[in-house]
Amino acid sequence: LFSVVSPAAGYFSTPTDLAKFMKTSMSGDLLTTETYAKAIETVFTGLPNGIRYGLGIMESEYLGYKAYGHGGDISYSTQALYFPELDISIVVAGNDARVISWNLISTVRALLQVYLDYESAVTNVESISLATLNTTVFPNPFDNELQLKIHSPTAIKDIAIQLYNIDGKLVW
Repeated sequence: LFSVVSPAAGYFSTPTDLAKFMKTSMSGDLLTTETYAKAIETVFTGLPNGIRYGLGIMESEYLGYKAYGHGGDISYSTQALYFPELDISIVVAGNDARVISWNLISTVRALLQVYLDYESAVTNVESISLATLNTTVFPNPFDNELQLKIHSPTAIKDIAIQLYNIDGKLVW
């Protein structure tokens, strides 16, 4: 069994290991230009979601971004993808044998959306040095009330504040 699972990285690797491997191998840092060109040469196969296939690499599209990678299943499921235009890898792994790798596509799409939303929020902000802001939040921890003080030596036209709970859920 291990000889079957380990080539798909399900026995010896973590999702972080797989993400690093995908980024390294698919960004051109590991493969020669010729090998990389052959690896991403894919053809239509009739697989779900318009996935194309090549020499061990699947090509797919998520939210308008091309991705290269592969999935796998044997008592676990994994989708490991690299998005060349964004230069990021997303890996989703599960240990529920009832959930196959094709079912992880919606999770990959959701994680990519979170990344895109974050990038949009960060890049659409006018640059301001955090060193110039003096913020105070109290009490910490808090129960029903929270006070936030922001002092800036320069005028700030607009500011948006979001409050997340410990689970990462937006609460205000």
